[in-house]
Amino acid sequence: MTLAYVFFLLVLFQGKHFVADFPLQTDYMLRKFSPDWRVWIPALSAHAGVHAFFTFYIVVFVMHGYPYFGVPLALALAALDFVVHFTMDRIKASPNLLGRYKNLSARDYMYYKRIMEQAGNHPNVHIQVNKVFRSNRNFWWALGFDQMVHHLTHYAVIYAMVAWTILH
Repeated sequence: MTLAYVFFLLVLFQGKHFVADFPLQTDYMLRKFSPDWRVWIPALSAHAGVHAFFTFYIVVFVMHGYPYFGVPLALALAALDFVVHFTMDRIKASPNLLGRYKNLSARDYMYYKRIMEQAGNHPNVHIQVNKVFRSNRNFWWALGFDQMVHHLTHYAVIYAMVAWTILH
């Protein structure tokens, strides 16, 4: 496997991540934000399943010509993607974990900035608005962490694919 091929895999997994996380994420899958486990488990399983399906397909497509390659490697890497995606997205969506943070629209942000400017030295206003700003900041940090975990998962899958070709 050449360096150019590894770069191709990085781009391919970026595209997979975008398609599975955005265009193919249905309204049903967005129920993963529900506090009811009977709702969020099947919804999140469907979403993580899309990611696992694409990982399986990419691994099979790329590795089909290598000796000793079998479906078990593709299944194992797809299962890894499923478990990590399911776990990370639940941490991000759970109202008890990172899902408790909310983002602000640009309009809301400007609204709260004006409130802060007009509040003068009123400490209660500053305390409450700073909580809103902290939640917004934490939301973006949580989203960034979520995306980093997903990309690191793809790097691990690619590493496993490269290692397989070197060892076999």
